[in-house]
Amino acid sequence: MIELKLENTPPITFVSTYLKSQYTTAACLKKLIEANKNTILAGDFNASHTSWNSPRNSWRGILLNKFLKTRKDVKILAPHTHTHISTQARYGKSVIDFALLRNIPYN
Repeated sequence: MIELKLENTPPITFVSTYLKSQYTTAACLKKLIEANKNTILAGDFNASHTSWNSPRNSWRGILLNKFLKTRKDVKILAPHTHTHISTQARYGKSVIDFALLRNIPYN
């Protein structure tokens, strides 16, 4: 976690994120995203959901999507192409690497 302070702007906290596939709670995400008023979490969330361009929803993706719906100050920034190809055919391709932006404007 690092904090960037620029002149005449509020500080922005950057959090490099890796969530192990078997662990995730809304409380953990809330704590990370609230590290600062202006926060960027980016990395491997091990969470796929159709809301961020994955072909299917994982249990963690469903939890994360529910959490995001409760937070009007948090936006997701995800690529339009897959970021993970599973070695297990039943899982296929997914988007599990993306960013969560809290109070960070973008177009």
